[in-house]
Amino acid sequence: MQREKNGGTYLEKTDLWIAMNMSQERIWLILATVLEFFVSLYGFFILGAKKRTGGDKLSFILLFVAFFLETLFLYLRGISINHCPITNFLETLAFLSWAFLLIYFIIGSTYRISILGFFTAPTTFLINLIGLSGRPDTPKLMPKLGWMLEMHAAFSILAYAIFGIAALAAVIYLMEDKELKTHKLSSLFFWFPPIGDLFFIQKRILLMGLVLLTAGLVGGILISPKSSWDWVKISWSIGIWLFYLYLVCCSFLFHPGMKRLSILSIGGFLFIFLTFWGINYFSQFHRF
Repeated sequence: MQREKNGGTYLEKTDLWIAMNMSQERIWLILATVLEFFVSLYGFFILGAKKRTGGDKLSFILLFVAFFLETLFLYLRGISINHCPITNFLETLAFLSWAFLLIYFIIGSTYRISILGFFTAPTTFLINLIGLSGRPDTPKLMPKLGWMLEMHAAFSILAYAIFGIAALAAVIYLMEDKELKTHKLSSLFFWFPPIGDLFFIQKRILLMGLVLLTAGLVGGILISPKSSWDWVKISWSIGIWLFYLYLVCCSFLFHPGMKRLSILSIGGFLFIFLTFWGINYFSQFHRF
């Protein structure tokens, strides 16, 4: 139970009250998930058309609406629990999905990769679907840890989303590379950006993600009391950091083959997504 002052009186914020608010907040996330599913289906038909149409504009608008709904969900959830909304399974996945869309709008608009939206939509749809159909969305009041520790967690998830967008760009590269080498051009080819641009974009996306991951990792270690250090999570995070440091150094200094970089980028994100929940299970202080 939590008490908060309001105009000289105290209102009791019980677990039941929080649970009722959580049920109402889920509606916005469900609506966003439905929109992402629609964009995924729409993209399937648009990309299969014999010639390129202007369907990317509609998908952009719908994804922006989905982004707004997810923002609303996270905002209302944060008010309910008085904490950055990454305290349980659903909230963490919703935040990851929201971060995917945020990075897509930044990268897609900056580098004009309209096809990226059709790959982002099914990814965020699956992430939200897993969150909504997974563990019960139980109320979880967290102690006030300070905004810097909350930023540590938020930066880390943003970095994972950036690595996810890099993996999607890598998938696009591999598909385009295969069509160019086999000389069998499908309807997708008209949506592909210049293949050289994809290498340029991936390098900068990976660097951006590494910077955010570094800030999140270092910030969490420096701010947290040494007694609360979670060596399981720290070791896992350092391993991820070293892997992406290797990718960034290789892409900027040693110029590896784009195909190899793309495969490693895809593998890196899949490793993060598939092992994060196991690491969370064995974690002492980062469990939800």
